[in-house]
Amino acid sequence: MSKPDNLIGNKYGKLTVVNKAENRGKTVYWSCECECGGIKEISGNNLKIGDTKSCGCLIKEIDNANFIDISGKKYGKLTVLSKAGIHEKRALWNCICECGNKIAVVGKYLRNGSTVSCGCYKKDILGNSRRTHGRSQTRLYKIWKDIKKRCYNPNHESYERYGGSGVKMHDDWIEGYEKFHDCMIDSGYSDCLSIDRIDPYGNYEPGNIRWTTATEQARNTRLSRANKTGVKGVSMRGNKYRAYITVNYEIIRLGDFDTLESAAKARKEAEEKYWNNNKAV
Repeated sequence: MSKPDNLIGNKYGKLTVVNKAENRGKTVYWSCECECGGIKEISGNNLKIGDTKSCGCLIKEIDNANFIDISGKKYGKLTVLSKAGIHEKRALWNCICECGNKIAVVGKYLRNGSTVSCGCYKKDILGNSRRTHGRSQTRLYKIWKDIKKRCYNPNHESYERYGGSGVKMHDDWIEGYEKFHDCMIDSGYSDCLSIDRIDPYGNYEPGNIRWTTATEQARNTRLSRANKTGVKGVSMRGNKYRAYITVNYEIIRLGDFDTLESAAKARKEAEEKYWNNNKAV
C-alpha cells in the first residue's frame, strides 16, 4: 500500500490539519483544528473532496431571530431543554420526557401536538406486550440508530451529507423501531447486504429502500457537491483530471489525465472491469 499524502498544515474550509490520527480500517484519518477551536478527526478523503469543511459549527451558524424560543415549555410529556439544530429549515429542539428519555423534536410538531412523548405514550397504551422489542443488540437496530444520527444529529461526522443536505427519515420510523424493522424485513434485509436508497437524493422512506451489495451501492451514489467535473468518479487535482472507483468500500485510483474525456473513459472501463464482472462482495 502506498504511503498516504502528508496533509499536516493543509487547510480545508475552516479546518487545518494538525496531526495524523489513528487509521480506521484502511481509511486514513487526520486530526483537524477548526477556526472555532474545535478538534475533530476526519478522513483524508472527506477533506480532499470537500465533504467536511468544519467541526460542525457551520451548521450552527444560522440566524436565531427567525425561531421562537420555547426552552422550558412543556408539551404533553415532553419538556423542552434547548435548541438542537435545524431540520428542513425548522428548529429542532432537545426535549426530555417524563419517563427520562431524551429526544430531538421539530418545534412545529411540539406546538401542534403531533409529538407528545418520546414514544413511551404509545407503548403505555399498547400495554406490556409492546414495551420492549428485545432487538437492541441486533445489526438492524444499530443501522436504524445510525440513520437517525446521520439525519438529525449535527455533530455526526456524516450529517452534512445527509441531514445537512435535506435527507430525512420517514416519520413512522423515527417514532419507533418496530415499524422500521418490519418494513426492512419486507424489503429483503440480509446480514450480508447494506441499506441503500434507490434515489440517492431521496429520503429513508418506504418505496425508496433496498438492500444491496457494496458494489451495487457504490454504483448508486450521488454526485458529490465538491465535484467540479460533472462526471462521477472524476475530480480535479491541479490541472489534471483524477479518475477513481470504489470497490468493496475501497477507493482505487485509476490515474491522472490531461483531459476530462480520458479520465471519464478510464472510469467507464473500470466500471466494466470491477462492477459488471464483480458480483461477489
